[in-house]
Amino acid sequence: MSLKQWALMFGALCLILTLSLGTISGAFSAPEVLAQAAPTLPPTLWPKIRADLAQRAQRAESLFKLRDFSPQTWPDSCLGLPQPEEFCAQTLVSGWLVRATDGKKTWSYRANQNGAVFRLAP
Repeated sequence: MSLKQWALMFGALCLILTLSLGTISGAFSAPEVLAQAAPTLPPTLWPKIRADLAQRAQRAESLFKLRDFSPQTWPDSCLGLPQPEEFCAQTLVSGWLVRATDGKKTWSYRANQNGAVFRLAP
């Protein structure tokens, strides 16, 4: 083998090694994390739920606190809580599960995405 052939083989070997190390180091790098905004309730939903709960319990609104909430998908336009003789459109409805507490008891409400429709869950 001539010196020129050795040089070409050495260059090819260096290129292969460099590409391999780049692939290996890329495999162990931290994955890219896309920031996601935390879900937020429509601004009018919690005040409406608190007022409804205070009226039902005949207690002051200030006694009720927002315990937690989470995005949900309900099975129909009645938020999965149909009333007797009520027609519910059979379509998936994006919305919220909202839980309120007075420190002793917890109530669950279901709402649609914009908070226009909400119901107390049994």
